[in-house]
Parts: sequence; C-alpha cells; structure tokens
Amino acid sequence: MLISTAIIGMIKIRRRGLTSIAGLIATLIVAVAFSQIPNLYILTALAFLIGFTMTFVSIPFFASAQEDTDPRIMGRVMSIVFLAMNGFDPLAYATVTLLVSRGFDIQLVILSFSIVGLIIALFILWRGHTFRSYKSNY
Repeated sequence: MLISTAIIGMIKIRRRGLTSIAGLIATLIVAVAFSQIPNLYILTALAFLIGFTMTFVSIPFFASAQEDTDPRIMGRVMSIVFLAMNGFDPLAYATVTLLVSRGFDIQLVILSFSIVGLIIALFILWRGHTFRSYKSNY
C-alpha cells in the first residue's frame, strides 16, 4: 500500500472515477485468484497485490469527495464516507464467521463475495457514466 500510495502521489490522475473503478476491479480479480491458489508464496504475492490495488480505489475516491465538498460540511461528508466504508465491517466479520462455522470452506466464501463484488463493480463501470467520467479540476 505504501508503494502504490507513493506512485499515486507522483502521478496526476485525470479520471479519478475510472481509476477507482479499475482499482476495484483489479482488487476483486486478485481476490478471486487469492481464493483459488493454495501456495503460500503465491498467496503472499497476491496479498501484496490486493494492498497495492486497494489504494487505487480509496485515494482517488477520497480526493474527489474532498475536492467537491463544501468546506462547511466536509466533516459530516467524510464521516458518512468512513461510516459507509467501515460500518459494514462487523457485518462482514459476522457473516464470514457464520458461514465458516456452518461448514463452508473459506476459499468458497472469498470466491463468492469476490465474484459478487466483481459483478457490482462491472455494473458500475457499465452504467456509472457520471462516476466513471469524473475528472479532476486540478
């Protein structure tokens, strides 16, 4: 994540929306591969790639949100964004724990949720014209 953050910091991203969606799709494709490969060395490399690609989702998104938000309500908007990002963590932990305790293999759980996320990301890429074409003003 530090390496990709440094790369993003040095490069001017013109189409932040497309960069976020592409980063999300890349992260989910790597997660699908992560769910299928049993080799620990390859899994370590894939975990690196997941962290690397995740910053291409979050940094352009946060930059866009902060760029377009009135400074008077910046705190409220960013609180809602953080809630949307982190508010589902307990539900995700509970769901994964429940599925694994019911006998579902963790690889199947990761694969299933990655595919669902990939379908949603591809739908956003296909139908999210406004978000996809969002350009930086700076």
